[in-house]
Amino acid sequence: MIATHLYYDSIALGNMNLDMVKKDETIHANLVLANDSLTLLGLNIHILPTDSSTLIYPDKLLFLNKEYFVDSTNPVSIRNNDLAFNHFLISRPDMEIKMNGDLDAFDISLKNVNLTPLNYLLAGDTTIINKGLLTGTISYAGNPKLNLKAVVDSLILYNSEPVTITATAVSDNGLVPFEFMLTNEANKINLNGQYSQQRMKWMPL
Repeated sequence: MIATHLYYDSIALGNMNLDMVKKDETIHANLVLANDSLTLLGLNIHILPTDSSTLIYPDKLLFLNKEYFVDSTNPVSIRNNDLAFNHFLISRPDMEIKMNGDLDAFDISLKNVNLTPLNYLLAGDTTIINKGLLTGTISYAGNPKLNLKAVVDSLILYNSEPVTITATAVSDNGLVPFEFMLTNEANKINLNGQYSQQRMKWMPL
């Protein structure tokens, strides 16, 4: 399948090519989204249908011309409108993303995730984020039980002074008290509040 001149809002994403070949019981798929100078997304996977679920094994991941390691031994599982990750790992020498669980209960950990690639989706050729590294953990266990801790280190927007952002949120008897703090060398902003969990609902796929 070929799709040309794809856009996200007003941002030109380029052309998409999708090839799928079946070998025995396994489907091999290759997805490339690219323009003349940039491969926005390159993904190689193999898909194994089973009696109870469909298993998706990642083989190769390319994002914004950078190759990422993906653990091809731990598949993503699709079953009964649910999506499950089994110790799923994406990494580079200086960063790491780990995911485990499903839509009802999951754990996500982030280490030194570079935020500058968001510039491409936020404003195309304009640089909004000059620097920023995200590290944190998110745990969700239904009912819902939420535990979030995150730090954005040395965030620089529009060549501003570096800012550190920390955020925490832990569920407590139907409410989610949260704290948001922004600091740099000269200033400190601290925001505290709580969010009603009755509004936190996961929609099925």
